[in-house]
Amino acid sequence: FPLRQAQWLNADGTSGGERFVAISFYLALMTAACLELIGGDGPTTVEGPFARNRLFTGMLAAATGRTVIASEAATGTSIGAALLASKETPAHSKVETIEPQTDPIWAAYVTGWRGAVEARD
Repeated sequence: FPLRQAQWLNADGTSGGERFVAISFYLALMTAACLELIGGDGPTTVEGPFARNRLFTGMLAAATGRTVIASEAATGTSIGAALLASKETPAHSKVETIEPQTDPIWAAYVTGWRGAVEARD
């Protein structure tokens, strides 16, 4: 999405909470797009503040169709790198596994967002 200006669409009258949901979903969908560009597959590990955002992790799982492993570790890239290099979860790291949503409304949101992006090209 190079050279695009960020903008809100159909956002008149939205509350702060609604904007938080939209931002969380947008960031998850952009993350999914980046993972697709690099050929990412298998579970996606998320740590730090994004791991605590269930809207982000839920939408990321829905958009990729893959499991998301949310780690409560907030120590930065060292733990993240260890998680990526190992199929084992470190004993000191509390994790939550988020499976892709089965509710079709999540898939409809992903499809709608991708369609809106393509329509702007």
